[in-house]
Amino acid sequence: MNKQIMRAAVCGVLLLAMDIAVAIPQLQLDVGGGTYNQTGSETAPPTPETIVAQGDVFTLYAYGYPNGDINNNDTGINDWLTRQFFVSMAVIPQTANISEDFGFFSVNGITINTSSSGLQFGVPPVENYTGTSDQDLPSHGIFPTSFIELGFNFLDSNKANPYNTAENAGAGPTPAQNDSFMYFQAFDIDIGGLKEGYAIHFDLYATLGEEVCKSEGTGRDKIRICNTDTQILAKAPFSHDAESGIGNGFEPSLAPIPEPDVLWLLGGGLILLRSFSKKNGSNPFSGCGKKPAQ
Repeated sequence: MNKQIMRAAVCGVLLLAMDIAVAIPQLQLDVGGGTYNQTGSETAPPTPETIVAQGDVFTLYAYGYPNGDINNNDTGINDWLTRQFFVSMAVIPQTANISEDFGFFSVNGITINTSSSGLQFGVPPVENYTGTSDQDLPSHGIFPTSFIELGFNFLDSNKANPYNTAENAGAGPTPAQNDSFMYFQAFDIDIGGLKEGYAIHFDLYATLGEEVCKSEGTGRDKIRICNTDTQILAKAPFSHDAESGIGNGFEPSLAPIPEPDVLWLLGGGLILLRSFSKKNGSNPFSGCGKKPAQ
């Protein structure tokens, strides 16, 4: 095979792998000191492909990255400091209704009693519209269940260096050093009061209100009724959401596992480079990322 073609192909594999590895979504969650759980059950915590806390007391971080990748079927966000964002806090495993008592947890020192603190049952976002909406948060093995929704705004003073929370789970924010930054908001969580076997799952999203109208009655009695259907404008990918450990002292024992597609690409590229350099006695990395001489 022509040397230049071989080198270009190998470099392409490596650069593609690096691009996958560093892609950062517009919205993502992290848990200080948390661990990325690659596998698990869809019906019991810890949920697969989520960042899991390693204790009952932890800090949840919500991130907004203006230059980040837009999630599938979402709309890009421009009004970062004026738009309200939401974190849903859902009881898992899935509950049958909100009349059960699952214990309590706290957010920023405020106690949320699962039997009396205004939990909703169903799928976020919270809304008054009772019709069918195709723009609710997808179930992703969590919903419908009992949940509460917390609204917040990003602040211009809270800026961190960008990082991918799925690949650097638990890192937490570090002060931004230049014009490339993520906004962040911190929440102090304590799930020590949850009953045994239950956990809290966290999702991050922004919403958009859309007027939905329908006609009722006939003839002269016919009227037009309009309501606001709250739809998901943008959301953190479910590979970048977060979760507490299970209540009553359970400590998940998890080890971070790199994304398999990234490992395959990196491993394949390095093997090809090694083989190529042995055969030709050249530096395998000497040509990557460089333009050919004019």
